[in-house]
Amino acid sequence: MTAFSIGGSVGVIDQDGLTVAVSVPAGTDTSALVATFEHTGAKVQVANRNQTSGETANDFSSPKNYKVIAENGESKTYAVTVEVEPE
Repeated sequence: MTAFSIGGSVGVIDQDGLTVAVSVPAGTDTSALVATFEHTGAKVQVANRNQTSGETANDFSSPKNYKVIAENGESKTYAVTVEVEPE
């Protein structure tokens, strides 16, 4: 994962820890957010479901594992957490 954002909120990517943290504005409904992301793999999946940057919605009320799969089948899984900022 080389870039990750949700609705203009840019995620902080930790390549060593394989985590992505995104803070969204207070009042954001996290049940169906669409992430925009960039990666160097062949595809990205969440729960074995292919993800399309800027199109696929996910429920971020709990952390999601984004699996980046390379052409050769190797993969890295990033734990993505979304935190709603306090009001």
